[in-house]
Amino acid sequence: MLIYGRRRVGKTYLVNQFFINDFAFRLTGSFNQNKHFQLRNFALELERKSREKATIPADWSSAFNMLRDYLDKPPSDKKAIVFFDEMPWLSTKGPDFLPAFECFWNQYGCAKSNLVFLVCSSATSWKKNTLY
Repeated sequence: MLIYGRRRVGKTYLVNQFFINDFAFRLTGSFNQNKHFQLRNFALELERKSREKATIPADWSSAFNMLRDYLDKPPSDKKAIVFFDEMPWLSTKGPDFLPAFECFWNQYGCAKSNLVFLVCSSATSWKKNTLY
């Protein structure tokens, strides 16, 4: 699911309220930061959620493989909600983000009946130019 709109209108608040902050994994892109910074934040969030030491992935393919391993650990009938907030800020700092995400989704995510992947963005031009 993609949620987009102008900045500061309440997109993230709406998602947080609807899902009661009950996310299997949540990552927020950081404005104007390099890929290493974004991947470090990914590893830190994965550590918080899994309560296991996570190394900083070398690239986004490795990061999505780590996410896949994490999501496969607890077998559950409960929905696994994954939320990437400000996804354009993750993807603009390296050409490997979108292909890695596409591979993750096409090979794994779309086959998981209990996975809900939410993407939030205030960059509507990114959405139009990148996703269509």
